[in-house]
Amino acid sequence: MKQNFAIITVFCALIGLSLSSCRYHQDERQLKDEANAFADRYFNWQFEKAQSHCSPRSQKWMVYAASQVHQEDVDQLRSMDEGPSLQLNGVAYDEGDTTATVLLQVRNFVLMDSIGTVAHVIDKADFKLNMILVNSHWKVDLKELPRPLESDG
Repeated sequence: MKQNFAIITVFCALIGLSLSSCRYHQDERQLKDEANAFADRYFNWQFEKAQSHCSPRSQKWMVYAASQVHQEDVDQLRSMDEGPSLQLNGVAYDEGDTTATVLLQVRNFVLMDSIGTVAHVIDKADFKLNMILVNSHWKVDLKELPRPLESDG
């Protein structure tokens, strides 16, 4: 009888542990939607709209990005036949499930990479977005402006 009780106790503890470790993973759709909405607005240079998808401490980066836009950049963006396309390539949750990393690939976008220079068109680049849970809602958490990841090739 004691052995059965011990087995049931261990089994219940394992179920409870597995359920608590997946608590926020059920919100993965919201996380992906938020990352996608941010990236769509960011890579279309709609920085004010992108702010609503960021954590409070990220707001300064959107203000900074908007302040770096010059008329030549806007003209180049408007002259493009089609806008950026996005593909989310994965989500990795950090320990504790309140932060995560989203990997995405962006095609056909205008990148401003140096202050004082005109932005240029990039065919394809991979990016990493850090995500954080804020008041039970996933937000992009910027520590800098998104930059293309270094490629191995």
